[in-house]
Amino acid sequence: MPYADLSDYRLYYEDHDPQLNTGPQPPICFLHGFTLDHRSWTADAEYFSRWYRVIVPDAKGHGLSDAPATNYSRDHRIEDLRKLLDKLEIDKFHLVGLSMGGST
Repeated sequence: MPYADLSDYRLYYEDHDPQLNTGPQPPICFLHGFTLDHRSWTADAEYFSRWYRVIVPDAKGHGLSDAPATNYSRDHRIEDLRKLLDKLEIDKFHLVGLSMGGST
């Protein structure tokens, strides 16, 4: 299971490589809603990973990610996403979010 170490906590994510060689395209990152986790995007990740690299993280305090006592604001979620994508060396991507993920 892949985890990104982000300072004092670990963020779980799934990284799906494209099944077909479609050339270099920006990956898609799916962000789940409040009280959900990466599994809410399973069908979408399976479908789009035919053509795109797909990144599906669990937000801090959700799913398999660590749940520290503080730092759950939208600004913190944005920073968590930035740190994750920096670690994965991704600077250009498509972003899809639901509810809390959409506000991020």
